[in-house]
Amino acid sequence: MRASAVVCFSALGIAIAAPAVAQEKIVALMNFTIQGDHGPFFVAKEKGYFREAGLDVEIQRGFGSGDTVKKVVAGVADIGFADPVPIIQAVAEGQQVRAIMGGYMQEPCALYSTAEGANIKSPKEMEGRTIGGPPADICIVLLQPVMERAGADWSKVKVQNMDAPTRIPLLAAGKIDAAGSFAEKEVLFEKAIKQAGKTMVTWPFSKYIEKYSVMTIAGKNLLSKPETLRKFTLALLRGYEDAIKDPDAAAATILKAHPEFDRDYILASARTIDRVVWDPTTKSKGLGTLDAKKMAATIDLTAKYWKLAKKPAPEEIFTNEYIEWAHAQRKR
Repeated sequence: MRASAVVCFSALGIAIAAPAVAQEKIVALMNFTIQGDHGPFFVAKEKGYFREAGLDVEIQRGFGSGDTVKKVVAGVADIGFADPVPIIQAVAEGQQVRAIMGGYMQEPCALYSTAEGANIKSPKEMEGRTIGGPPADICIVLLQPVMERAGADWSKVKVQNMDAPTRIPLLAAGKIDAAGSFAEKEVLFEKAIKQAGKTMVTWPFSKYIEKYSVMTIAGKNLLSKPETLRKFTLALLRGYEDAIKDPDAAAATILKAHPEFDRDYILASARTIDRVVWDPTTKSKGLGTLDAKKMAATIDLTAKYWKLAKKPAPEEIFTNEYIEWAHAQRKR
């Protein structure tokens, strides 16, 4: 009887859908507000690369790299996009977190001033000047090693605490002499400074210090799931490849998810990706591949300017296992 019922349903052309394949939920927490350099994550989601890997990835804005690392360590987020300084600090304290793929392969902080104001063209010219930004802002902290390596006196700099958005209009108005920020925010500084009838002056920190910046990290939960990390890294690598080929399309995926964002900023910051992902290692070994010597230099700088419980080795901070596997898959 049951067999004949099945035949009847088949004859009537009634299809019985197969159960959907379960998607593993992943929370990916960015370093700060969503910006153009987060495009690879949005591309991988929009184009279905995560879904094809069996992953349901939710991309969330962050509240600073330190907070992102804490939440990844606590298991509130599975994946993070964060600066290596809080990663190194967490590992030094015995926490389980590790970088699995590089992002910004050199320090993206830059200093901004106006030609009509302080007109700061070198670290030495910061002496006696005021810089504004959030407390413990990484670009302000890093200004000290930048100045020291340029032979300038950091003690002569006055730091004025303020939230991140405030520094831009105050700089444009001449209320502070300088501000530091990731170079991908240059469009926001330039817009405000032009509106004030002034000319922007800027230079990069990477001219004076060698340091990795934001990278993709995983905590205890996913580090115990190497297969999940392999699939995630491969999908994200595909997102990076597409975002580099067509940054405007990558920006469009962000704006589709967040139409309320400033279009000019998202487009401009997305177009910076081809400048930040390359260094000698990624050019020779592939996108996202990290180098032990450069990580050692990053750890040394961190140990000098931040407090560490102990000084971790490079292999405690990152692994190339997953990105190398992902590149091998892309070559098949």
